[in-house]
Amino acid sequence: MTRIICTQNKADRAVQASPSAKARTLVFSNLFGLSMQCKEMKQVKLIKCILLLAMGIAVLGCSNSEFEKHRVVDLTELVPHEGRIEIPLSIVEETQRGGYHVFVAKGIYRGDMLGMMVKLKGDYSPSFDIDGIYNEDLFIKNGTELISIGVESDRLLQFMARKYGLSDSGLKMRKRQALACINLSRKKPDYKSGEIRFKMLLEREYKFAELLMNFDFSKRIISINEKDTIYRQPLIDILRE
Repeated sequence: MTRIICTQNKADRAVQASPSAKARTLVFSNLFGLSMQCKEMKQVKLIKCILLLAMGIAVLGCSNSEFEKHRVVDLTELVPHEGRIEIPLSIVEETQRGGYHVFVAKGIYRGDMLGMMVKLKGDYSPSFDIDGIYNEDLFIKNGTELISIGVESDRLLQFMARKYGLSDSGLKMRKRQALACINLSRKKPDYKSGEIRFKMLLEREYKFAELLMNFDFSKRIISINEKDTIYRQPLIDILRE
C-alpha cells in the first residue's frame, strides 16, 4: 500500500513541479481549435468570395449587353431615303491587324443585335483630284472585306433582305466576302475623326453588285447604302452563305 501511495505522490509532485506541462497542453489545444476555426472561416469566406465573384460576372455581363444595346443605332423605325435603303451601324470596336483597320459595327432591331465586321486597308488614294476629275483606275482589288460575326450577321442580312422587299427565309451571311473599292472622297482617310465614302464592287459566281459605304469616324457610324435598287437581289445572293 505504501508503494502505491508513494507512486501517486510522486506523480502529483511531478505535475506540481512542472506546471508548464498543463499550460503547454492547453495552449496546443487552443491553437489547434483556433486553427480549425480559421480554416473553416477561410473556407466560408472563400465560398462567399466565389459566389460574389460569379454574381458580379453575371451582372457585369448583363450590364455590358444592356450598355451595348443603348449605345448602338436603333434600326426599328428605319425608312427608305429617297427610295433607297441606307443602314447606319454604330462602330463598337476598332483594332488594327496586318495593315488593316478592323471595325465591328452593330445596330439593334426590335431588341435584337445585328452587325458585322469590316476590314479596310490602311491607305486609299482619293479618286477625285483637286480639279474634281474622277480616276476610276484607283479601284483597289480586295481593298475591303466584310466578315460575319455569327448570328448577329445573319440577322443583319435578313434585315437587309426584308428592307429590300426580298425573302429572308434561311438567310445566313457567308463568313468572308472580299470587295474591290474606290475612295470617292477628295482626301485620304482620317481614321480618327474624318469621313470617307467608298464605292464597292462585289462579284461571286457570275453575280455582280455595287454598294456604297460611308464611314463617319467622328460619329462612329458605318452606313451601308444602296447604289441602285437593281443590285438588291444580287447583293443578297453574294453575301449569303
